[in-house]
Amino acid sequence: MKPPKKWKMMLLTWMTIYPLVNIVFFILVPFINSWNPLLKTFLITIIIVPIMNVILGFLSKKYATWLRK
Repeated sequence: MKPPKKWKMMLLTWMTIYPLVNIVFFILVPFINSWNPLLKTFLITIIIVPIMNVILGFLSKKYATWLRK
């Protein structure tokens, strides 16, 4: 089986990360606005990366045919 095209994987990754980042920022920023920027980034990435991996895995399977065209 041939690997997915890189530009398609990057697009799928961006389509996963962009909404997640916006949702997490919208939910968390009111609570962590006064935190140090490094701590904010740390918390947000701890939340986003596992969720992104689950969603990206699902989307990769769903769009496998398109990714490999």
